[in-house]
Amino acid sequence: MVNEVLPRLWLGDIKDAHNIEFLKRHSINCIINCTSSLEFPKYPCQKHRVSVKDNLQPDQIIRMRCLLNPTADLIHRSRGTMNILVHCHMGRQRSVSVILAYLLKYGQMTLKDSVNFLRTKRDCILSPGFNFKKALEDYETELLESRKCRKSSRES
Repeated sequence: MVNEVLPRLWLGDIKDAHNIEFLKRHSINCIINCTSSLEFPKYPCQKHRVSVKDNLQPDQIIRMRCLLNPTADLIHRSRGTMNILVHCHMGRQRSVSVILAYLLKYGQMTLKDSVNFLRTKRDCILSPGFNFKKALEDYETELLESRKCRKSSRES
């Protein structure tokens, strides 16, 4: 079942991404597919792929870490004019990680707060574990350091 996380931002799984009725009803015009190989629906909209495998391999966790910032930026730019669906196979790990990154950067939430917030919207997230926790912890640290640097430079 697809869930609206914020206005114009939806989180779902592969079934939701191929539910043309849902896509039409909510005027989805941007789909972010967080898989390396699942097909996009035959539906006219902008399509973006975050090509990551959810296999707990270190190279895929690093890959996710590298993709978090550009994907959070894409969501931020798109939300002003588009209705976005972010999905992966089950809607529990990869797509969740991307939305958590968006909340960390643009909602200025902590990782803990963003997880708690997202659980209020979709209770099955990060089940059975938190596969990309290290990637998100590193991203959170980078964001915090960047904010401190900007604050310090403004005070100088």
